Amino acid sequence: MAETTVQQREIWKQYECNPTAMTLIGFGPRQIRVAPPAADAFQALASVLLSHGYDIRVGDTDSYNCRAIKGGTGRSLHSYGIAVDVNWDTNPFKLTPDHRSVEFSDKKTQDARAQDVKLGNADTDMTPDMIDDVRAISTNNKQQVFRWGGDWGDRKDTMHFELEVTPADLQSGIDWDTVKQSHAGKAVEVQQQPATSAASVSDQLTIGARGDNVKRLQTALAQLGFAVGDVDGIYGNQTASAVRLFQASRGLPPTGTADDATQRAITAPAPQTGDTAMQPDDVVRALIAALLGNQPITSTPPAINPATTPSAQNILQLVLNALVAKKSAATPPSAGQPQPVAGAGTSTTPAVLSPIDQWLGGNSMVGYKTALAVIAYAILSILQGVGVAGTATGTNATTTGQILTTLIGAFGGLGLTAKIDRVVQALGLIASKPPSSS
Repeated sequence: MAETTVQQREIWKQYECNPTAMTLIGFGPRQIRVAPPAADAFQALASVLLSHGYDIRVGDTDSYNCRAIKGGTGRSLHSYGIAVDVNWDTNPFKLTPDHRSVEFSDKKTQDARAQDVKLGNADTDMTPDMIDDVRAISTNNKQQVFRWGGDWGDRKDTMHFELEVTPADLQSGIDWDTVKQSHAGKAVEVQQQPATSAASVSDQLTIGARGDNVKRLQTALAQLGFAVGDVDGIYGNQTASAVRLFQASRGLPPTGTADDATQRAITAPAPQTGDTAMQPDDVVRALIAALLGNQPITSTPPAINPATTPSAQNILQLVLNALVAKKSAATPPSAGQPQPVAGAGTSTTPAVLSPIDQWLGGNSMVGYKTALAVIAYAILSILQGVGVAGTATGTNATTTGQILTTLIGAFGGLGLTAKIDRVVQALGLIASKPPSSS
């Protein structure tokens, strides 16, 4: 049964103006914040729009916004993370006191329909077929998922799509058979390729796709350390998130859709570590740059005016350069020659070195956390101290705090290759998120 706006406010009250409770998902090329139970529903909506070749613009599409409803009383459902406005520049809000029906353009292209909207000849650059397919999206318990603002009587809000179902309805799952997808978005059976092959991929995979192609994709991502949940051959929200993280880690657009380039990158042989491998200093510099808005960190500490309070970036730069300088000043142990172990008295018995100890400076690291873990602890403490990051849990939790805490823990029990993978994965996740308001 469709819920009214007033009912939805009460049902979804725990998310009201609570951005920290939201989850970030891909919506076409856009990243939007929505209530977690609604994630699959909004990705189904994006799938339908994209199946019609509809271009979702980043600049005028958004979801969460703590504000009052337009032309009414109470909070907008955007405040609860259960509504999205799509391409508002060409789908404007209009008052229609005559309760007329929405006016569609009959033009063939989105650009031509948008021009009709600008001339006042149409209310939307969407098409009737597109809206019919949005209305068809249902849950497994047979509930229609979305209400469209273009269907309202005394106003036309054609940019607006909102949920008319409850979390309990969504718990039954989206019936993906009701979600229209383009041919490129469906899993098409092809001859199986070896896991390490860079063979040509003829179809992209996206939310709602099913089949052996999806299962192979999930298996490959899991082997690379990207969590996909169950390897069940169903391209859901968690698989899309894993794809997005992988794409960010490889410098690909983080769309969450496994296009040809992404699938080739996933099945390509893993990068080899050697003389050209990322060094610890490079990893830490990249991590700090990502946390501070991708601002480059130079080897020369910045000048700090003692009359002012140092910024978070100045503090981090000073700490990093001090650590790097200390590491560079140390004389590396000669090959095959026993070295004293720090904190071990006068004993000259050579320690058994792990690969990560050898990689990060030999005996000088024995008995300590790895250099990257130590630096990560320092970064986290500094960021929390200056208010840039919060904690991993509790009321002050933030995404940055959660990522850094996870990263530190990961370094404690992973091998060399896995450590590098985890750093790159964390950087991709940080880079794909908008700046935190905390």
